[in-house]
Amino acid sequence: MSVLFTKNANIGGASFKNGKWSTYTITIDAFMAMLKSEPNPTKYIEPVSKFMIHITKGKLAFVKADATLLVEGKAQRHNFDYFTLIKENSGWKIMNGSYVSIPIED
Repeated sequence: MSVLFTKNANIGGASFKNGKWSTYTITIDAFMAMLKSEPNPTKYIEPVSKFMIHITKGKLAFVKADATLLVEGKAQRHNFDYFTLIKENSGWKIMNGSYVSIPIED
């Protein structure tokens, strides 16, 4: 993960499920450990439909991406992803990833 994320990167999100919102914020290391601990992880793809990138002075970037989460080819959730990147000597790295995820109504 060190290739993509800064050492102290964090991940946070808000997800609407079963009629209520839940939120979390954790470090990237804790997030990756959580994913690796899943005994039967769900395989999915998340194609981005549109995105915007704002770069300030060539050092800091803000990315917003709208995507649809697909499981076995079926659209499950709309995800609105936000990333803050910083340019280090080794290149651009993510220092924060955040998202809002809402179900797609049938």
